[in-house]
Amino acid sequence: RSTGGQLSHIHRFDYNQHVGKLRHEITRMVCRPTGYEGVLRVRCSTGLAVQDYFGAFNKTLEGDIELPTIDADKTLGVQLRLESDMQADRTSAAVQCALLYTAADGSRRIRVHTVSLLVTNNISTIFRSADLDAVVNFSAKKAVAEPVTTTLEAHRQQLMAACVQ
Repeated sequence: RSTGGQLSHIHRFDYNQHVGKLRHEITRMVCRPTGYEGVLRVRCSTGLAVQDYFGAFNKTLEGDIELPTIDADKTLGVQLRLESDMQADRTSAAVQCALLYTAADGSRRIRVHTVSLLVTNNISTIFRSADLDAVVNFSAKKAVAEPVTTTLEAHRQQLMAACVQ
């Protein structure tokens, strides 16, 4: 749960046929650039707040995310919450993600991403600009994070309710 890990599957593995793919997968896992001891913080414009995070990490009491390892193949989900009516006073909102980590050579680095998003109350504009792959990926991460004590039907109902919202 802490490191994320990686799982690869080669269907009906045959060494002679799949040796190239296997070599590529192992080389990618071992040689890709990796950051260590990462600390991530997400900030939002006034009116927005981080509601929850989904992925393989540890949360600190201050709201930061601790990542033992991080690389280009890892993803995290961040659920934002609307705290006030943003359409009345602005046309955009910003979300910033800052990651402090240690590179393989031992140097401490910081990587900051800031995105400015348009604000609208037009539902058709929201559906036109939604990234379906990201929405499905996030919904799957959220469903997996739920405790296994609920039934499959309850998960189905929650997913349908989330789609309607």
